[in-house]
Amino acid sequence: MPYDVTAGWYPDTKINAPWEEYLDGNRDLVRLVDDTPDGGTLIAGSGVGRPVVPDHMPKKIGLRDAHPSWKLLDFEKSGVGWRITTAAKDLIERLEPGVHQFFPVEVFAYSYDPTTWQDIYGNYDPVADGTHVDRKIADQWFFVICNRLDTMNRELTVGLLDNGNYGPGLLKLGIGGKPLEQPPRLVLNQSAIGQTHIWCERCVGHTFFSDRLIEEIDAAGLTGLRRTFIEAV
Repeated sequence: MPYDVTAGWYPDTKINAPWEEYLDGNRDLVRLVDDTPDGGTLIAGSGVGRPVVPDHMPKKIGLRDAHPSWKLLDFEKSGVGWRITTAAKDLIERLEPGVHQFFPVEVFAYSYDPTTWQDIYGNYDPVADGTHVDRKIADQWFFVICNRLDTMNRELTVGLLDNGNYGPGLLKLGIGGKPLEQPPRLVLNQSAIGQTHIWCERCVGHTFFSDRLIEEIDAAGLTGLRRTFIEAV
């Protein structure tokens, strides 16, 4: 059975996640190999289930405004796909070898101590330009999902827009189709999923992981992933 997943989930919601500063490359120039519309959700950016052209992919980032209690996660949100650890990459590659894109990235922070991420003055926030020192704290990977599937069961799903995409939120606002008369329900087709472990759902716009992948992630103790169980028949 699949799970709807998001990266960058931290158990303590009061702790602010850092933001990424790109120290080289040009994130704004990273583009899809193929952005041809397919009738599904908007095809833009690197999180839609299609590979990207690597020419301008950043190779170094700085994590900024990190709370002193923040620790690096195995699955992080990023402006370029997701950002993951080598442990997460190796697990994904073992289940779906050669399917997805992984780009190495060096991670820096204003810090001498990765457990606190304090700068050289003991502050938690960046100090004035030219007075801080960046310290490398990790090697990670930008992870671009390269499966874009339509696995939705339209006979059982409740909340379909007139265009066939899943959009109960829009329907509640009176946009895109008939108003909902019963609670929304997303159901997927197991036969359409097959042996796929990671994919972006073309007509939902979310990322899904298989139950086997989730089991292995939990067994390995990998962090940062929030998941919601989704029906599949």
